[in-house]
Amino acid sequence: MARIRSVKPSFFMSRAVKKLTDKQKLVWQGLWPNADDEGRLLDEPGILVGLLWALSVSEPKLDQILDDLHRHGRIIRYVVAGERYIQVTNWREHQKISKPTPSLIPPVPLTDDSRSAPGAGREASTGEGRGGERKGGGGVNDAEPPTKCPLHQSMDFPPRCPQCGDARRAHEAWLRAQKNKPTVSGIVTDEDCPKHPGRPARGCDRCAEEAVA
Repeated sequence: MARIRSVKPSFFMSRAVKKLTDKQKLVWQGLWPNADDEGRLLDEPGILVGLLWALSVSEPKLDQILDDLHRHGRIIRYVVAGERYIQVTNWREHQKISKPTPSLIPPVPLTDDSRSAPGAGREASTGEGRGGERKGGGGVNDAEPPTKCPLHQSMDFPPRCPQCGDARRAHEAWLRAQKNKPTVSGIVTDEDCPKHPGRPARGCDRCAEEAVA
């Protein structure tokens, strides 16, 4: 059942929104009333084209627009147990919901890498994305985990988010493990950043972020 949703005045002043075409903006806003209270809905263009019929777009065209919104970071298209879903990103920034109903749709997997390319999230999800790739013996490889949750990967300064906090702590633990990992000779060669303990002195991501800021 569709719900009444709000549009903030800041929507029309957003530089990120400005990058979207008029039709992409309408489709994105059209998803909001059809999403649940956590910003999730089924990724079924055949159904959505009926719900958004006033836009007068075909199913293939709507599917392309959804891919475009995915690429721009406005939504995430992902798969869980063979079912395709959509997560509207930064949902709590757009909608303030009193007494929200818990979603029956599974969230974006923390290992999901669907943001890497349009449509990639609609392929079978195997748990082998970023931070969870498999090696020959079935163990997890040494790939560097992300510092933010999947919903905020593209944001330089994401809002306070428990999942981002978990991702950041996991990343810091990974950095400590890398720092303490002995070389072939058994000698640890990298040192901590003097300003940010737990991060390697070379290529400290915090220093890089502060330099940009």
